[in-house]
Amino acid sequence: MEVPQEKNRWDHPLIVIRENQEISFEDILSSLITTRQLPDPVATKGQKVQVHDYVYQVDRVTQNTIEFILNAQELYPEGSEVPIPDSTLLYPYSHKLTS
Repeated sequence: MEVPQEKNRWDHPLIVIRENQEISFEDILSSLITTRQLPDPVATKGQKVQVHDYVYQVDRVTQNTIEFILNAQELYPEGSEVPIPDSTLLYPYSHKLTS
C-alpha cells in the first residue's frame, strides 16, 4: 500500500487518525471546509490557441465563398440550392448577384 502524502492532490486533505486516538469531527469538518484550493495540474491545463492570422483566415474563407457563389450562378439555375464547399450549408440561389 502506498503511504498517503498530503502534498499529493488525491491525498488532500489528509487526516491521520491513529489507533486509540479520539476522532475530532470538528477538525475533520474544518479541514474539509477551510482547505486551500490546490492549483490545477499542468498536464490538464488547456493550451491557449494562438492564431496570429485569424482576420486573414476569415477574410480568405469569406472571399472564397463569395467567389464560389458568383461562379456557381453560371452553373446552377435560379431557385436551386447550391452546396457551399467545406460546409454543410446550402446557398439558396434565388436571384443573380454581382460583385
